[in-house]
Amino acid sequence: MTKENIELFKAFLSGEFALNGFRNTDLQQKIFDTKPKDRAEAKRRIHRTSSLIAKLRGHRLINKVQNSRLYQVSLHGVRTMWTAVRLHDVDFPAAINLA
Repeated sequence: MTKENIELFKAFLSGEFALNGFRNTDLQQKIFDTKPKDRAEAKRRIHRTSSLIAKLRGHRLINKVQNSRLYQVSLHGVRTMWTAVRLHDVDFPAAINLA
């Protein structure tokens, strides 16, 4: 589990997206700190975020809200992501940081 994945899981579990869900642009704002430099960079970010959403849907960590462009974290996703975050930050932080 990489530090990038843990930060992504924390973004999903922060509670912002719990009621209404999230879109690609919402997720981009959580992942990237700065605005894109140019149009090509913006496109790369859109594609990277879309492939990330597809990967998370494939692992059933998030679900698409029917008839919308929104996604929500699934129950399976909450359990899995919280477990990964807890193992990384609470249970084995020293062992993971050494690896």
